[in-house]
Amino acid sequence: FRTLRLTSSTLAVAETKTGGLVSASLLSVSGASKFFVGGVTVYTTKPRKAWAGWTDENVVNYSGPTMELVTELAANVREQMVVTYCIGEWGAASPTVLGPPIVHV
Repeated sequence: FRTLRLTSSTLAVAETKTGGLVSASLLSVSGASKFFVGGVTVYTTKPRKAWAGWTDENVVNYSGPTMELVTELAANVREQMVVTYCIGEWGAASPTVLGPPIVHV
């Protein structure tokens, strides 16, 4: 966090499975307001369309988290929040969802 503050860098978080816990962890650090701009939880289809740039085709073809999906999510949130960096997290908590259980970018 020191580097973020010293370089005047800003940070956002885009998360799914963690439901805001990554953002909460960052906000627990004294002085977080100097670098933390905000976070989004894209747990369902509606916020995925709004923040991750998903289309109806993405919804139909979804088969679990991938590095590409998380990278796209983080890039979209970074652009929309106008920040230096964005932490991206995407996970699958259900045994019926294919793909790795969690992906971080």
